Formats: sequence, C-alpha cells, structure tokens
Amino acid sequence: MPPTAAIPRERGPPVMRPAPGEPQSVTAFRLVAEPRADLDVAAAHQWYENERVGLGREFLEELGTAYDRIAADPFTYQDPQPSSCC
Repeated sequence: MPPTAAIPRERGPPVMRPAPGEPQSVTAFRLVAEPRADLDVAAAHQWYENERVGLGREFLEELGTAYDRIAADPFTYQDPQPSSCC
C-alpha cells in the first residue's frame, strides 16, 4: 500500500469565473475524497504496481489530474440524479 501522502486527497481552491450576466463574486471549491475512496485508490495503486513498477505512480498522477479538472470546473461533473439517501 502506498504511503498516505502519495494519495491525492484535496485539490483547490481553483479560481472560478462567473457565467456571463452573473454577479462578479468568486466561490472557491475543493475536492475532498472520502476515506472509502482512499482505500480504493490505495488498492488500485497496489494492483498497478504489481502489473508494472511505476504504473501505480502513473495512476496516481492521472488521478490527480482528474481531480484538478473536477475542482477547476465542478459543475461539469455534477451527478445527474443526486441520491436522496444521505
């Protein structure tokens, strides 16, 4: 299992631009992974490392890039059917 520090946890705050016609206020967002997600990431990292040394690091880098994209434009990645359970 990789050290906890190797797992991307939080990204942000990105600079948000308001849509045309919207007030000029800026809201900062940050992406926070739940502990269950960290366990999945650690397991995936280990699997990739077992396949090829260094592949787990590449996985973490790509995951960090995906987190950055989500944090930069969070409304693009909204859940189309939000859960009502929680």
